[in-house]
Amino acid sequence: MSTADHLGHVHLKVRDVDRAVAFYGDLLGLAVTERYGSYAFLSLGDHHHDLALQAVRGDGDPSASTPGPSV
Repeated sequence: MSTADHLGHVHLKVRDVDRAVAFYGDLLGLAVTERYGSYAFLSLGDHHHDLALQAVRGDGDPSASTPGPSV
C-alpha cells in the first residue's frame, strides 16, 4: 500500500482504537507517536500527530450521535 505525504490535522472518534490504528497505519503509513488514555496520536513524521483517534463507547446501532456511518 502506498503512503500519504500530507494529511493536515484530523480528529476521529472511533469505537475500537487499536483497530483504527492498524487500519490507518496500513492505509496511509501513519505511525503511532503517543497513546494517552482513550487517545492514539499518529503521524506521517513531520508533526507530533496528523491524526488523533479517540475511543468512544457506542452501544447499539449507529446513529447521528454515535461514531461510525449510519447506514
